[in-house]
Amino acid sequence: MKLKNILLFITLLYSTASPQFKEMGSDFNRFFITGKDVFISPSKWDKTDWIVFSGTVAATAGSFLLDDHTRIFSKSAFGDNLFSVDNAFNVTGPAIAIVGIYGCGLIFDDPKVRNLGLQLVESCAYAGIVTSVIKSAAGRSRPYVGKGNMDWHPVQFNTDQTSFPSGHATLAFAVSSVMANYLDNIYWKIGWYSLASMVGTARIYHDKHWLSDVVMGSAIGYFIGDYVSHDPENRSEQLLTPSQDYGINFSIPLN
Repeated sequence: MKLKNILLFITLLYSTASPQFKEMGSDFNRFFITGKDVFISPSKWDKTDWIVFSGTVAATAGSFLLDDHTRIFSKSAFGDNLFSVDNAFNVTGPAIAIVGIYGCGLIFDDPKVRNLGLQLVESCAYAGIVTSVIKSAAGRSRPYVGKGNMDWHPVQFNTDQTSFPSGHATLAFAVSSVMANYLDNIYWKIGWYSLASMVGTARIYHDKHWLSDVVMGSAIGYFIGDYVSHDPENRSEQLLTPSQDYGINFSIPLN
């Protein structure tokens, strides 16, 4: 009898759910669909994609030669204030902002803003997963440890030995690439990418990362964010009108 009552309650809740609740269900499902697209995308790369990937690897490898040279900054009060920007790109700050954007789109029934919030969630989540896996697998020592830029101890989880790639740079470019694609305005785009670049520079300034950490982290954030914002699933959803009925479907595609 209790199970019957629970099922009846769930049925009534679903039938009387607000459109916002249904939209959240649709977005939850789309989050996993986009994630699948992100992680299988390399299997669909064409010649141009592989050239871009090779260029990114080459740029990262080349930046290793500059790690020691770019580590030394002339500290100043101005620099300390300017490069405190990385404090805003820990996990908490962007998370609050993204939830706020998504929430506003949901509450005010604005599918474009809601879609922007979802894209930011997808971009940050999947770029963060990729960076976190590489960090632990690589086990690179941070600059302040004092063991040089080639000190690697694979499979590490402590902060001192998870330098490569930069998580702050990944997050900054994951956010900025999605935001830059939101409006077709050159000054808007320059502003967001400049902000992300300042975050990456700040990590070097504070001796938390090597240049090569920042280059790879920035690339991960940029390419995943750009992919998410151009993903067909996200594009098609952005064109839906607010009156469309969003059914709840929590299935996760496996093929």
